[in-house]
Amino acid sequence: MKIQKLSLALLVGSVALLPGCWPFDSDEAAKPAAPTPSAGRAIDEEDVWVTVDGNVVLTVQDYEQYESQVLQAQPQVRNMMALVSPQERAAIMNELREGLKKQELILQWARVNGIDKRTDFQNDYRQALRMIERGLAMKYFQEDNPVNVSESDIKRFYDDNKGTLYLMAPAGIATIGVSFEKEAVAKAFYDKASAAGADFAAQAKDAQLPVRSLSNVSEQSTNIDESLKKAILSVNKFPTVKMVKGENDSWWVVQAKAKEEEKYFSLDQIKDDARNRLSAERMAQNINDTIAKLQEDHEIVQREEYFLQKAQEDEASGQGDE
Repeated sequence: MKIQKLSLALLVGSVALLPGCWPFDSDEAAKPAAPTPSAGRAIDEEDVWVTVDGNVVLTVQDYEQYESQVLQAQPQVRNMMALVSPQERAAIMNELREGLKKQELILQWARVNGIDKRTDFQNDYRQALRMIERGLAMKYFQEDNPVNVSESDIKRFYDDNKGTLYLMAPAGIATIGVSFEKEAVAKAFYDKASAAGADFAAQAKDAQLPVRSLSNVSEQSTNIDESLKKAILSVNKFPTVKMVKGENDSWWVVQAKAKEEEKYFSLDQIKDDARNRLSAERMAQNINDTIAKLQEDHEIVQREEYFLQKAQEDEASGQGDE
């Protein structure tokens, strides 16, 4: 099977900041650790993969963990692995290993050249660690506080929201039309299209005129001229062809085809979306409840003076620009 070569950006870019790629504890944020992969256990010689000046910087276990993270973070890559030949899979994994090795060696370059001691590096390092720490806290909170969404929950959510979230087409008058710049040309087409037994779409095709669907026209329609909407809504017999003067001296010949009821996406079509929405809503409630409990058990002080002052300054600056 012939496949396009996967770039390193695809394979490793999205996992550069995965928690498992940061072997440092937040308590050590102020000083990047020396290279100690697979910390906490002795490293057997057969496990060593890359060394720098005799120091082990990467083990085969580091790579195995990294590969697992890439495949977990990139489902499309994982799925592709089942389709490619063993040779192609080996080539992709070799590219992945090279990417990890290059990242590690650039880290060694930064240490050798004292880049990791610079204030800006340290600030970025601490901020990145804090972001990862928050992300991990949220990950484990969600794992420890799972939410359950039943089929009946989904059905109730669908019934309550299908008129807004899952409306495929609103109720209204199904209409098609052709626009013209000149009244005489519009009148000539109207005469043909409104004749007894005439096929509106076929007449437009014969005249090489583009037919536009105006969807279901209702009082709530906003994407058509008001005069056109008023004329279509006045129809009570279907199908009916009308000629209407629109905005900007345009003319329309329209066919009001039929009065349509609202159409909705089916329950089966929206199940995943409804489940995701309900899960997110319930997880948000879990978070709010947990924070409320924390506020009861701990003294949490939140000072807003800085943000209020900044908002006032921004407002004053905006007024000055007017």
